[in-house]
Amino acid sequence: MPDPERWVRRFSNTMPTDQHFDRVEAVLAELLSEKDPVTAVVCQQDAMMAAVLDACIHLGISVPSELAILSFNDVPAKAQPLARTVHRLVQRPVELGHMAGRAVRLRLDTPDHPIQTIRLLTDFFPAIEHVPSEVVENFVAARMAKLGKSL
Repeated sequence: MPDPERWVRRFSNTMPTDQHFDRVEAVLAELLSEKDPVTAVVCQQDAMMAAVLDACIHLGISVPSELAILSFNDVPAKAQPLARTVHRLVQRPVELGHMAGRAVRLRLDTPDHPIQTIRLLTDFFPAIEHVPSEVVENFVAARMAKLGKSL
């Protein structure tokens, strides 16, 4: 089996925003141009998901039909444009807060208590293919005709 690390790309948190978006777009184009192109991208947080979605728009890639995207974070889909087209693992912030409170209380009450690994469940929300309504299709067709372009 090929080394899965060949598909992994990491980006600096200190990179300026415009360079970050350009770099993500170039890397995605590279990965999609491979002999055996990627079919999915996993983003460790929603800021990266936004950059990948932006790149997909510029590259003409349809999400999720041509490229599946999985993002892990807790920004509500309503607050993130195009997030409904992305598979999402969403943290449970209330549960996370309760678990953190219990861990802090345990540490305060028992300073010598051994370090614990705590696992938190997430909720999975599958991607939804965007199907424009008839009103939207008519608007786009009329706008394109007015601009002298075809769909």
